[in-house]
Amino acid sequence: MKKIIIMIIVFVIATGGIGLIVIGSQKPVQFETTEARIQDVTHEVSVTGKVVPATEVDLAFEVGGKIAVLPAVVGDYVQQGALLVSLETQELGAQLRQAQASAESARALLLQYQAGVKSQQVKLNEVIKGMRSEELVIFQIKVAHAEQGVKDAQSELISTQKKAEADINEAYQNALSALSQSVSIGLGALYTLTDIQFAYFLNNDTNSFVLAQAKADAIFLFLGESNGRQMAKEFMNSIENGARGKVIQAQRSQSHADIDEAISSMKTSLFAIQSALTSVAIENRVSVANTSNLNTEKANINAEIITASAKQQAIAVQKATNESAITSAQAQVTDATNALALAQSEFALKKAGATDEQVEAQRAQLSQSEATVKSQQALIKQADANIGSIQAQIAKRMIRSPITGVVTQVSAKRGEIVSASSPVVTVISDAQYEIEANIPEVDISFVSISDPVVMTLDAYGPDITFQGHVVTIDPAETAVDGVSTYMTKVQFEKDDNRIKSGMTVNIDILTDMREGVIILPQRALVQKDGKWFARVLTGKDKKGNPLYEERDILIGLRGSDGNTEITQGIAKGDTIISFIEEK
Repeated sequence: MKKIIIMIIVFVIATGGIGLIVIGSQKPVQFETTEARIQDVTHEVSVTGKVVPATEVDLAFEVGGKIAVLPAVVGDYVQQGALLVSLETQELGAQLRQAQASAESARALLLQYQAGVKSQQVKLNEVIKGMRSEELVIFQIKVAHAEQGVKDAQSELISTQKKAEADINEAYQNALSALSQSVSIGLGALYTLTDIQFAYFLNNDTNSFVLAQAKADAIFLFLGESNGRQMAKEFMNSIENGARGKVIQAQRSQSHADIDEAISSMKTSLFAIQSALTSVAIENRVSVANTSNLNTEKANINAEIITASAKQQAIAVQKATNESAITSAQAQVTDATNALALAQSEFALKKAGATDEQVEAQRAQLSQSEATVKSQQALIKQADANIGSIQAQIAKRMIRSPITGVVTQVSAKRGEIVSASSPVVTVISDAQYEIEANIPEVDISFVSISDPVVMTLDAYGPDITFQGHVVTIDPAETAVDGVSTYMTKVQFEKDDNRIKSGMTVNIDILTDMREGVIILPQRALVQKDGKWFARVLTGKDKKGNPLYEERDILIGLRGSDGNTEITQGIAKGDTIISFIEEK
């Protein structure tokens, strides 16, 4: 019996010892940290290319329009970035100035709202502390001022709405006037086309058939007549269907919806007339006078297409401008109304003394002011985006030399209307060599003309670098090993006798950069439910395990070195957990 008891005691001691060993051997969770710091972030696209002899570059506009400035002359030596030719941009310039004024107004309001947040914080502090009786007069005056502020804001809203209505009506009336001219130009073009058809193309040959069919398509869209293959011009003037009919309906109704439909229909019919004019086979049978008339009608129709597109765009921009102005005015009314309610609440609060509920109400007012600041910041981003959009449209109407070289051809004149993608200026590089590289479709969206480039040549190793910049990006894809790529040309900044045709080039294109921003390594960022957050270390428990908070963040540029820009949520010096052991 004693042996059994002894054995039980030994077993208990042994197992207890094992338990102590297990408990004592538990280690704290392993983790790693990194510190949020200020650093530059760059994004690069790296590809491999080949050195080839330099070639000339044909330059064209992305959009059509009338040439306003043409400083380029054949034989001119031009530097990279020099302006060669520009389309008219007066209307866009006016829109840009208006958008910039709206953005400045929005920023001024933001400063006002930010001051309001500080004021609300001060008032909250006063509510908590209480107020002297002699200060009640000040709050009575504030109520009176706030009441006047509501009246002023409501009056401004009404004025803004009236101005918006007048501005959009003016834009539609301008479009309607342009449509009337388009009707006349379209009829004139069909008259000229009919004269040429009746004079030279009433046979059963292919040219006559093609012209008749193209004319029938144009008449169907422009006049709504289905049998127009050999229609005489005497019958055209009385037909008021098709695009012409929609213009007449818009003139009668003055409805914005009718005008929108008329613009769209007119553009489609003008393209059809343009196609019909182009279908005429000139050859030797058409006289010089008729050929000249045909070319004049082509130019007229092309100009009307550009005008219709411009009016359509002007209406869209005016609508966006109106929406922004009215939203801003409505926000001022809301703010003034809130300010009045706040002033009245403060006055009542100071008279009666603050209760817990009133303190919480004041806290809510502070939160509302902070929300208004965030809303205004969003409006500023929207205004800046509108500015960027207009600036991009202006940039599309300017051709700058992507390379340093000599102008070898100028195929346009000032005042001439040119179409999109039609070469206008040709520049030949004064460099001996350039690089051709096929950039995959996943990277091409990051690359732009004039992006700086750092290169190394396999022949000389990684320690010798060459500088350059992107000069052209082929809009058409090229399949390489089943992958869609885009031919991109890079030019050396200066000639070098070490460079030879056919050499392999390792290319790093700097596509974007942020200077002096807060960065974290990508491994320190966590994504959950579509949002990004970081684990900010707040301390350690008694066992050495990390204590942290999951803080929502906003990220910016992702660098090629694995670092990411943090635009919100993290401050310089914050300690971030980059790895934590899973148990």
